[in-house]
Amino acid sequence: MDTSLLVKGIQPHEVDAYRNQICMYYDLLKKKQLDDEDNEELLEKLKSNFYQGFLGYSFGVESCLVVTQMYYEPSGKKTGHIKFVAGKNRINYNAILSQLEKWLKDCGCDKVRLTARVGWVRKLSLGGYRTKALELEKVI
Repeated sequence: MDTSLLVKGIQPHEVDAYRNQICMYYDLLKKKQLDDEDNEELLEKLKSNFYQGFLGYSFGVESCLVVTQMYYEPSGKKTGHIKFVAGKNRINYNAILSQLEKWLKDCGCDKVRLTARVGWVRKLSLGGYRTKALELEKVI
């Protein structure tokens, strides 16, 4: 594991204290049109623990926001969904994913799902991820 990278969980009661950082990273993500919730919706879901938030630090410098969600599949298996990783600097995504996978496993998850742009499929497949489905969208 890359010890130069730290992923710090944001507790629901800490969301307001991290509001500016959360909104800054989420705005970067929305510029790429990857999510359509507004900032207030995201903040409320983090406060209610519907989503879990993490800040990533590389060599002591804050570098990204990660948002996850845990849910049960119809089969009863608990799944961790990494909804997004939004960053402003070069980030060691493998180290971040490794830490999050361990945390999700410790929380009782049997598998990890990940939302990513098409360009990440090849990189993530090297880490054991495989394409399970394709999501398409149309604005009507």
